[in-house]
Amino acid sequence: MPDPVAHGAPGLFDPLTLAKITNLQLRARMVVEGYLTGLHRAHHKGSNVEFAEYLEYLPGDDPKHVDWKVYARSERYLIKQFEEETSLRTYLLIDGSASMGYGRGAMTKLTYAVTAAAALAYLLLHQRDAVGLATFDAGVRSFVPARAQLSHLPVLAEAMVAMRPTGRTNLRAAVDMLATEVKRRSLVIVLSDFLDESDDAIRALASLRRRHHEVLAIQILDHDELTFPFDHLTRFESLEDDRFAQADPLAIRDEYLRELARFLDRVRAGFAAERMDYVRFDTLDPLDRVLTAYLARRERRS
Repeated sequence: MPDPVAHGAPGLFDPLTLAKITNLQLRARMVVEGYLTGLHRAHHKGSNVEFAEYLEYLPGDDPKHVDWKVYARSERYLIKQFEEETSLRTYLLIDGSASMGYGRGAMTKLTYAVTAAAALAYLLLHQRDAVGLATFDAGVRSFVPARAQLSHLPVLAEAMVAMRPTGRTNLRAAVDMLATEVKRRSLVIVLSDFLDESDDAIRALASLRRRHHEVLAIQILDHDELTFPFDHLTRFESLEDDRFAQADPLAIRDEYLRELARFLDRVRAGFAAERMDYVRFDTLDPLDRVLTAYLARRERRS
């Protein structure tokens, strides 16, 4: 019977299906292994590549990097790792504020963000790139320094599954901490709904650009937020403070969607003006699209 993971069955990318799997590392593996079947490792191919060290050959490694002279002497399959292959360092910043807790059923915005972040970490670590993590709401909740070992994935996953949506959003606190802790040029991937003080969030991330870090902003919004499907008198409550409003959705839908479009255009333009990459996802979007966005960005930068 064919292995559905190895063959990348589309159902494995369905967020609602994945949300039912409690093991985060398993969810990440299903997304990545299904997506990358048959693909080569996505390392940069530069002209100034220097040999760094030997590593044990693992399934999925490119056989052309096996050192056959070493094998002839030791009968060990060792691959040559090059300096450029160890140069990428990525930090995942995950918004755990209360607004990220919105969602119908098991798939909240936070669940989507955590699963996407875990899949990215799984991909990067299997490419022997270093991955670190910061989680935040009104302040920094956890910080995990970047490491390149596969054994680092459970450490990252433990911090992710401990997240609970609470409080307001303060991305600047996470950015300031990262600027202090991370001296080496890195790629910073931020997963957030960017609903609270988006202009300040963009300014905060722009300060990382000025420190020569690269930024990929991943905006995650619930399908309800993007489509406003409500059709009867509804009480709308803020998740980050005590505000609420009762309204007839049919009377305000058109204006809501116009305001949403203006807001999303402003966010997109703000990131573009600061030369930061930006993508937006609906929580119903297949999770492998996050990997597509990351790999497309890396291909452009290589």
